[in-house]
Amino acid sequence: MSSNVAFRIPSWFVPVAGVVVGALGLSLGVVPAALAVPGGSDQDAAVVEPSAGDGAGDGAGDGAGDGAGDGVGEVAGDAVSASVNARLLGTKVEVLGSRTESSSTFALPDGSWETVLATGPVWVRVGGDGSALEDWEPFDATLIPGDSGWFTARAHANKVSIVGGGRGSDEAPVVFARVTDPATGEVSELTFPGVLPVPVVAGPRATFVGVRDGVDMVVEVTSTGVEQFFVVHDPSVSVADVTFDMGISVPKTSAVEMDEGVVKFVDGDDEVRATVGSPLVWDAVIDGQRAHPVA
Repeated sequence: MSSNVAFRIPSWFVPVAGVVVGALGLSLGVVPAALAVPGGSDQDAAVVEPSAGDGAGDGAGDGAGDGAGDGVGEVAGDAVSASVNARLLGTKVEVLGSRTESSSTFALPDGSWETVLATGPVWVRVGGDGSALEDWEPFDATLIPGDSGWFTARAHANKVSIVGGGRGSDEAPVVFARVTDPATGEVSELTFPGVLPVPVVAGPRATFVGVRDGVDMVVEVTSTGVEQFFVVHDPSVSVADVTFDMGISVPKTSAVEMDEGVVKFVDGDDEVRATVGSPLVWDAVIDGQRAHPVA
């Protein structure tokens, strides 16, 4: 189903200084299932929950979380091999067959187990059954040239791609981003009602300069989809000039409007397949305080 999400600077917002920035975000996918401890429930398991930089919400991070994917040490394909090797080597050994996009499970030399969880994806499954190193790549949101003039995230479970420019209209908007749901394989599309120039690409961000007079659109790859920013270089511009009706198409779902501008896309089983967060707006002072300023 397609839905239009209107972005506008609220009439009450008065920037303190400089540039005005606004943001919309699309997140796709489902919450990971609970982790099973290798070897059965009678094993002791320690669960560590480190802080992971998933890139969402604060932009232009290095694209990888900090927890479950910190380097590759000793590994084994299955729990039995990992347990034996851990005792023989006197060090922890990761069970590759238990690895997920956001967790790693280790056999410890004393016979116990440790699972390290990250708040965002740090691994991307690229093939096989997950029990070999070549089945995985570190999560990387960096945009690289792809097919047909598009840019793609280097290693991303949602196979995010950003258009390299195009021409659209209110009747036939241009698709500027595609995001794949890893659970269903369905591809969601975001559209823009106008002309998009060739973007300036740096890391996980694509900047479309001048989508309106004095307004740039920045599209950033996050851990679960994309985030879209509008940078208004002239804070005195009228509210009407920075109103955009953004189209979002999520197959086989119905759009449900929630409080504070949040839109959820729900499938026939009442599962939330995608979420568009509440639009935000801030000025240059706040933007300069962000870890990765947009403007």
